[in-house]
Amino acid sequence: MGRVSKAQATLNRQHIVETACRLFRQHGVEGISIADIMAAAGLTPGGFYKHFASKEALVDEAFALAFQQAMDAWEQVARRERKEGDSALAALVRFYFRPRPLEKSCPMLALAGAHEGQAPPAGAMVTYEQGAQALLERFRTVARNAPAPAPGQALSKAEIDLLFAAMVGTGLLARSVGDASWIRDLQTAVLDALPPGASSAGPAA
Repeated sequence: MGRVSKAQATLNRQHIVETACRLFRQHGVEGISIADIMAAAGLTPGGFYKHFASKEALVDEAFALAFQQAMDAWEQVARRERKEGDSALAALVRFYFRPRPLEKSCPMLALAGAHEGQAPPAGAMVTYEQGAQALLERFRTVARNAPAPAPGQALSKAEIDLLFAAMVGTGLLARSVGDASWIRDLQTAVLDALPPGASSAGPAA
């Protein structure tokens, strides 16, 4: 078998990171081995160390990709709603509550288990914190641009942060419990807490 070209090696490496990102969001870091990742990627386990020094190095890159994917999705929602003249804040909250496959779930929720009673790689912990902070800052920006109920009544930083915490907390409960009437009540409560004119009736579709 001939040697893999440099271009193909780059594609294989990217595919491994994307596969690991998807599997970690589905099953957690500890529940997935290098062999699992390589098998899902359609590659031989022995080829792993040609691309990464360790599983920890891959975890760090997979975390970074997960948060980048989330940020890209949030940006698309905000741009689409601005173009259509709707509230980007309400659209973002509804998007966050929308049911989706585990591999596409919020990395703040999906990857949080890597920090529970375990000792995750230091690099991944930093990547997780930076990614979560970046999403918070994006939420703050969208919220600051939301329609105010009246002149001088824009949301305060504390109110924005409380909305973010409520959104993420409700998302965590929804991930754990699933579709339940009280979960939908919480989603509606978060949407109802948005400034008048920024929210729409009902939870996420």
